[in-house]
Amino acid sequence: SPAEKSEMIDSLLDMSTVTPLVIRLRQLLRDDTMEAVECMNTLKNCLGNAVEQHEFKLIETAINHYDFERALDVLDNIAQHLAITLEP
Repeated sequence: SPAEKSEMIDSLLDMSTVTPLVIRLRQLLRDDTMEAVECMNTLKNCLGNAVEQHEFKLIETAINHYDFERALDVLDNIAQHLAITLEP
C-alpha cells in the first residue's frame, strides 16, 4: 500500500532533512538560478537510492540547458514519490 511504501521510505530517509531540501531546490528552480545545482547534489546525497539516479540526471541536464520548467516537473515527480506535499 502507499502508506506502507511511505513508511518504508521514511525509515530509510531522514525526511526532516530531505523535505526542506526539496522545497529549497524548488524555490531555486523557480528563481532560475544555477545555485540549484549545488542544492540538487546535496539532495541527491541525502536520498541515496531512494530515488532513481536518472531522475537527478534529468534535473541536472535540464538545469544545464536552462530548462528550469522541465527540472521543476521532474522534481515534482520526485516529491510525489517521496510523499512530500508541495504548495502549488
